[in-house]
Amino acid sequence: MWPVRGDRRNPERREHTASWLDILQTPSPVIVYGASALALFLLLFVLPMTPLLIDGDQAINLHGAARMVAGEAMYRDFFQYTLPGTELLYAAVMKLVGVRAWIPNATLLAVGVAMMWLARVISRRMLSSAAALLPGLLYIALAYRQTLDATHHKFSILFAMAALAVLIKNRSLGRLLLAGMFCGLATGFTQTRVLVLPAFCLFVAWEGHVRRFGWRRMLVAQAALILPFLAVLAAMSVHFIASVGPARFFDLAVVFPLRYYRGDTEFNTWAGYLRGGPQLTGWASVITLAAWVFLHVIVPFIYAAFAVVCLRRTSKMRSWRELEPWAAPLLVAMVGLALFGSIAFAPIWPRIYEVSLPALILTMWFADRSTGIWPATMRLVPVGALALMLGASVRAQTRWYGVLETAVGRIAVADRNYFDELRWVHEHSSAAEYVFDPGDSCMYVGLGVRNPTPVPFLTPTDYTRPEQVDEVVRGLERRRVRLVTWPRYWPLDAHDGLPADDHLGPLRAYLGTHYRLMKTLPERFVLQRKPA
Repeated sequence: MWPVRGDRRNPERREHTASWLDILQTPSPVIVYGASALALFLLLFVLPMTPLLIDGDQAINLHGAARMVAGEAMYRDFFQYTLPGTELLYAAVMKLVGVRAWIPNATLLAVGVAMMWLARVISRRMLSSAAALLPGLLYIALAYRQTLDATHHKFSILFAMAALAVLIKNRSLGRLLLAGMFCGLATGFTQTRVLVLPAFCLFVAWEGHVRRFGWRRMLVAQAALILPFLAVLAAMSVHFIASVGPARFFDLAVVFPLRYYRGDTEFNTWAGYLRGGPQLTGWASVITLAAWVFLHVIVPFIYAAFAVVCLRRTSKMRSWRELEPWAAPLLVAMVGLALFGSIAFAPIWPRIYEVSLPALILTMWFADRSTGIWPATMRLVPVGALALMLGASVRAQTRWYGVLETAVGRIAVADRNYFDELRWVHEHSSAAEYVFDPGDSCMYVGLGVRNPTPVPFLTPTDYTRPEQVDEVVRGLERRRVRLVTWPRYWPLDAHDGLPADDHLGPLRAYLGTHYRLMKTLPERFVLQRKPA
């Protein structure tokens, strides 16, 4: 903490002048970043510039932001349980450029490049200059490209890694203040990222103890982390707390996810761990399966391996000079473990992928320190990772796409059935018309139609509360909504034998009374309101 100005890496740290990756002569960062950015662009846009419509949770945040731009208030006029960072960010962009289909795709491209840069900043404190490119490149090639969903998780992890990059070199007062701000931003997007702040506080306390700082200096260091964190979090939330009241805000941001999030599917619980792995359907799926196994092995088990090695190597060390080479790896491990803790309640594979960067950095640190066959087998990793990215991009560009011109711009849709459904709804509705689909928020984002209810989507589980179903019925009646689409795999008629946690009965009864079947699409029924 606050070292002498101009502090450099510990002179006792092992030099890497003859590193295996130096021998390989890895391409320059500009080449690696450029090739990775190009590959991501080709995964997110159909040439020349048509954004691919991505079906994911990002649609909830994007449509919420569009509703805010239209004058609605988050938490009061529409439901959300995450903190407001994502909607605030998207709303700010939409006020500048309008509600456009390319916004999430451009966001994913920018976040991916930023994550690669942060990974290199962090890795350079632990690895040789050539090896420092590897963790970020592997993260993009193995994990990021498989989770292209511009939801709140992406932003919160980006800010958590930014805080780590700020503190990895030293813990000066200014860096502690900036890291606290980044922790506040990370939590303001995903509330479970609050665990990252205690990780930094514990590390700072350990460093202060080893370096024998006085209690006042240690207290100032902790305050430098905590106070900016609280200030940023308060600035992001105070308007919404005032809008709906502290009790309602607490109920949405804390009580609802704790009580009802697990009620949706088993993938929202521990049962989601090691589930949903890729199926072997060709040579490309073999690589995908290998990446799935590799990332599940290193997250979180690489942290346990580091703990064993660190304790064994440092147990007899007492001075900061001896312990300093272990400071950066220890900080990475603590932050990585905190990130894993933030998804441990539902460790499904996309979440494990998203928090895997610290584990990849530690894995490369182990590899860079080892000798023998392991480094030799890793010499082709940069070339292999770039080839994997570019190969996936070529496959993405040569597959079938349907293109629609909508109110939010041109979009490309890769699924034929979904394209047919979107095209039918687009042809039979007008821009900004109220259309309700209880299971698909992506339709609102892709077509520019509006949700007439406060609820972004419904589920036939305890995740959807009875009062939300009542709000949906009131919204449909108040706005006299003409078109409703309904998933074909949900029962449309209320009948005995439905699960006890299915609360959609009043909505089914309302639809049966006021709507008739208009069209049967591949995966949806289209219901039209009956004449008065």
